[in-house]
Parts: sequence; structure tokens; C-alpha cells
Amino acid sequence: MKILKYITAVFALLFVIASCEKEVANPELTDTDYRVYFWGSGENAYNVAREGFDVMLGESLEIKLMNTPSDGTDIKWVLASDSSLINKTFNYTFAPEEEGLQKTWFVSSRSSGFTDTVTFNFRGVTDGIVRDAKSEMAVWQNFEYPQGVINGSFTAEFDMVAEKNNTNCITGFQQGEAAAFGDLSAIVRFTTAGNFDARNGGAYDFDNVINYSAGLTYHVRMEVDAMNMKYDVFITDADGLETQLADDYGFRKQVSNLSHWSVVADNWDTPAENQGYHTISNMDITNAVQNIRPIISPVEDVTMEEGGSEIVTIRAKDPLGGIATLTAGDDLPRFAKFVDNENGSATIVMEPYFACGGCDVGTHTISYTATNSEGETEGSFNVTVNPLENITITVDIADATIFESGTTQLNPNHTSIDIGAADYGTATQMNAVMPFALPAIPEGKEIVAAYLKVNVEFNNASWGAKPSYDVYALDARDTPEVLYTDFYKGAYDEDASATAMQQGFYADGDPLGEYVMSSGSAENMADFITQQFENGATAGQFVFLRINSSVDNPTWVQSKISSYETSNADNRSELVLILKDK
Repeated sequence: MKILKYITAVFALLFVIASCEKEVANPELTDTDYRVYFWGSGENAYNVAREGFDVMLGESLEIKLMNTPSDGTDIKWVLASDSSLINKTFNYTFAPEEEGLQKTWFVSSRSSGFTDTVTFNFRGVTDGIVRDAKSEMAVWQNFEYPQGVINGSFTAEFDMVAEKNNTNCITGFQQGEAAAFGDLSAIVRFTTAGNFDARNGGAYDFDNVINYSAGLTYHVRMEVDAMNMKYDVFITDADGLETQLADDYGFRKQVSNLSHWSVVADNWDTPAENQGYHTISNMDITNAVQNIRPIISPVEDVTMEEGGSEIVTIRAKDPLGGIATLTAGDDLPRFAKFVDNENGSATIVMEPYFACGGCDVGTHTISYTATNSEGETEGSFNVTVNPLENITITVDIADATIFESGTTQLNPNHTSIDIGAADYGTATQMNAVMPFALPAIPEGKEIVAAYLKVNVEFNNASWGAKPSYDVYALDARDTPEVLYTDFYKGAYDEDASATAMQQGFYADGDPLGEYVMSSGSAENMADFITQQFENGATAGQFVFLRINSSVDNPTWVQSKISSYETSNADNRSELVLILKDK
């Protein structure tokens, strides 16, 4: 608080000069235009009155006021401590007989019922020291900040003097007027152990031992962050040495705006011989940074694996006392679900897929916005999705026998799916039958997904019915030879010799390029391969995955899959097994 010091002689001269002036005529104004000014100067009285006046004991200060509009207005001076009437004029003389604060109200009442109150903080001082407050035993004294309510950060500096050693005296900062210790948020205290401490959330504590002696002046500096409910405390002793008492301490009462400070001397659990008082001098509250838009609490980046689940809570505070609305940004990944809890928080549940060919692997930025009536505040964090351990098996047909044109051919360039009127085993009736060598599964691991990945190089739009292409799995065998009986054409899941895995993997006329089995089908494939091992299959044996037409089309159509070893290595068909700990 910046203290205004007035010399009585100067005021006396000013008021003598002012008394010679003529009465000021007031314009016709309404209640909403009502204001109180210092007489003869036109200076608004509200802020100056709140900051206060310091008057040496034995001297006096005369205050003269004026108001507009004045017609239909009753005025009076009232002592705040007991609401007793002082007078009903524009003038008041403050002549202190003891040190301390006297709060006085200038009250204006309009005939319409409108009432306006100006709070004057008068202080009696000696030797130029501003005695802001002297504590009383179990009596709460509360004082407003000159800035009013602060919901940002500020610095409070003041001097503390203990009347006795090993006493129990508290200076606190809080929202509104305190009537109990639980009302205080930030606290610095003289303790019965003879040292300073401060409140850190649920208990008193100190980072460094700072002892005190009765009668000596200790300068206190508090750096307070009301919005984040944290504060630091520094104590300067009589030798001028500053020591940190508290670093990033949490508020006792969790509120995000403060408006008052208070003092009290406590007799609870304090020996009678140590019960005493303390004095606060030169209280100065400055550097206030007010917040208007929502404040978002920082969120740490997240690292997780495919198939995992993480929940992140976003918290936003509305400095205006309301509840901020939280919304997700356009970059929200498909595996994340954002829910505004409508209480100043939002929940993001992240469950990246583990059976989609690494579709969610990588680093994703998740942004969000908190909104109140004054504007928006944006926040973000990164989530990195790492792949689960996997085994990739490339199609193996080194010894496979492929039926083509009525004969067999080793290592053709493509696995063709040719459909026509002829029977199995001819150039016009083929399936894509792909052998994959079973790997050894590491000890302690299990297969949670297995997906087929292929590259379609040719997919001719057909005449007549347009087929789709389905995926089947065939039981494990010792060699990769493709048998005549492996072929099939017809409706999905009606081949008793194979296990249906995915219907409509792709359709005739679909775009060329990479196709990956769906996550649900990949989980079914994992169950199939696991069952193969449980039925006695071993590493080095072969399972067969087949892609075939869903219809027996009387006209010719063709699709080609780049699966063989003579194809582009990047385009070869793969079976990827996703593993996790059992």
C-alpha cells in the first residue's frame, strides 16, 4: 500500500485558500452519475481515501468534501468500528491520540434510495513510522487491499515487530474478512518456538530457521500468486540480511482471489507468560497483475504404447469467478475422447489402437481452449504413441507351387486373382494364397493382434457383378506348397476348410495401393495363430492366408497383389504379429 503522508501546516494553508472560493454550482445529474470529490479540487475521493492518510500524534488533518449531484442527498461521517455517527457535514477533522488505523465512512443517501460509501483509512503515527495494525488477543482485525480484489499476482511488503519472545502472532492474507484461521490463505507467523514459519497447505513449515527477538523490526516480503494459490516469503532481519522462509508454499484456504489482510494474537496452546501482541507497519501491496481470461494449468506431455490407456485432466480457472468452458482443438487424434466436465475441468481419454498397422504410432499434439466472457486461452500437450513389440513376417513362397494356366510355376511376380468361367487351376480362376512362416514367440509374450498388409497393383473394374475380396486363414503345414484344395470362390464364411477373417477386405474397382486388415480382424487373426500353436504348430511351419472373390463371376475380372520375392521389397505382403507381456 502506498502511504500518503500529509503535513498539517500545508493542509491548513490549502483549506484557508479554498475557503475563500465561491460555492460550486452542480450540474443536473442522475444517481448513476453520483460522485464524491475533495472540495475545491475536483479530485475523485475514492482511491485516495482508500489508500489512506497518516497523521502524526498531536497533529490534525481536516478533510473537506463535495458531491454531485447534491440536491436530494443526505450525508454523514460514521466511525466504522461501531457505526457511530460523527457528524452530518462535508467536513471531518482527524486528530489521532494513539497509533493505529481508524476506518471512517463518508455515507451519502439519495432520496431515490441510492447509497454511496467512501472508506477513509486514517492512521495515527509516531516518528514517521506507519503503524498499520496492532494485533489483539483472539480478536480478528481485517484490512482491505487498496487495489480491491486481486486474482493475479502481487508483492506484499511490511514490517513485523513482536511484543514478546516466544509468542504466537499471525499475519494473514485472505478472501474477504477473516473470523477464523481456516479463512486465511497465505500466512506468516511469530511462533512460540522463537522463530518464523508460514503455512504450506495443511501445516505450518519453514525452509530455513529464522529466529526473532522481541522489539526488533523484521521486514517481510511475500510474493503471492493468487490464481495458482502459491506464495513465497522472505524475511530481512535487523542487520539487513534477507533469508527465504517459504518457497512455493500452497494456500491454506484454496481460493483464487484475495482482497484482505488481517492480524491476530493467538492464545490457543500458548503459555500465559508468552501471550503477547505484534505490530504491522508500512504495509505496501504493489505489482498487482490482474487476470481476466481463463488460466489453464500446465499439462505434462504423455508417452504411451499402442493398446494402452491414459487419462489426462485439463483444468482452467476463471478469474472472474465463473466456470470456463473447455473445448478440444481440431487436432484431436481419433483415439482420444474429450469431455468438458462443466466444472472448469475436462477429461481426455486416450486409447490408441494396437491392431491397425501402427496407424496411431507417432507424436500427436492435442490442443484445447478455455473460454469465459472476456476471451479465450489456448493450451496444448504432446502425446507420443510407441509401437508395441512386433514380429513382421514377409510372405514366403520360395518353394510354393502356384497353379497358373493349368500348370505349376515357381515364384511368379504376382499372386493373381483371376475369375472366369473355367474351373480351379486355370489362368481364369485363381486365388491369392500366401504362405507365412510361423516365428518363435519370445518367452513371457503373447500375440494380441496379427494383421495382413498387402499392396494391390491391379484391380480391374469388371463386367457384370462386381465382386469384393475376402480374407481367410488356413491351418499350419510343414511346407509352403499351395494345394489345389486351397482355392475357393463363393459366399463369405462358407468354406469349411478355412477360417474366415475379414469380409470385404477390398472390392473390385477400389483404388490401388496398400490395404491393412481391420483392427477387429487383426484380433481374430491373433486368436487363430495362437490356436495354431496350442494345437501343436511350431516355429518354421507355415500358415496360409488367402484372398479370394466373394462371387463366381461368369465374366473375367482380375486383381493382382505384389506378394512375391521378385516384387518391389517395399510392396511385399506382410503378416505383422503384435506382442505384449502375458
